Amino acid sequence: MNIQLLRNKTIFPLLIMIGIIVTSCEDMIRENMEKKTVTILSPPNNYESDALSMTFYWNEVEGADYYNLRIYNDKGILLLNSNIDTTLYEYTFPYFGTFTWEVKAVNSATESPYTIYTIYIDSTDDLSQTTLYLTSPDDNYYYNDMDVIFTWDTLYNADDYRFEITDLNGNLIDNTIITTYDSIAYTFAEEGDYIWKVRGQNSSSNTEYSTRYITIDTTNPNTPEQIYPIKKDTISTYPFTMSWHRWGETGSPITDSLHLAYDSLFTKTNVILKTISSDSTYSVSDTLTSGKCFWFITSYDAAGNISSNSDTIKFYVK
Repeated sequence: MNIQLLRNKTIFPLLIMIGIIVTSCEDMIRENMEKKTVTILSPPNNYESDALSMTFYWNEVEGADYYNLRIYNDKGILLLNSNIDTTLYEYTFPYFGTFTWEVKAVNSATESPYTIYTIYIDSTDDLSQTTLYLTSPDDNYYYNDMDVIFTWDTLYNADDYRFEITDLNGNLIDNTIITTYDSIAYTFAEEGDYIWKVRGQNSSSNTEYSTRYITIDTTNPNTPEQIYPIKKDTISTYPFTMSWHRWGETGSPITDSLHLAYDSLFTKTNVILKTISSDSTYSVSDTLTSGKCFWFITSYDAAGNISSNSDTIKFYVK
């Protein structure tokens, strides 16, 4: 046997074994974080402040590679989850209220328990510098129901909330609604484009209005009409462009689903194409099998309304 080959067969397993041993030893000698504690220096537990910006500071833990800092609001919603390689972190709370923050030390082998503190951010009732955050529906939302539930984040020092619906020019559509809750169910009288707005308020101050746009559209798109190819047309050159027409478009933006198959039942094995188009045309570049083809179009709008299927048209391919 070749001596060099024998050496390689002996050395390579040995190197692998050494690597495993070294890695295992490194893990064994890493500091065990499980019995260690992160000591928070600032701010102290149950700290009260009137400032939204805060610097968090804790003692260094020997053997830690980094620290994980998490912040929750009073509903248990996670606002921050950050891995930090220092013992100092600056954070600006999005609004006033009660929060919990927690820190743990982490290395590649273990991690410590979280040290958990509570903090109160109290604006002394002044809401003028506070932003109210809208949560649902999203901005520029298309909705196919007249009944909508609007929600927003609560504000620690708000006594109630002022809710309004306006047209796109800012004209009030309905009476202002005052509520102490962080949501409201509202029924629109008709379809259209609207602005919804909310502000928090108390006896001495209020926030600016937070606004979003919404489109109410409950009408199905009209049934599209095919332009080309139509009944008994024959295709002999490629590429060719299939086209159709939408008429009387209103409401939310429309896209179309094009279905193309070798049989009029559009059985799965004979479907050639099923695709979405937003411009009423589709270019077919692939050569189709000679014989009969069938196609139809269905329109969808952004609110989720669906048209009836167009006629199923048969054409021929040479």
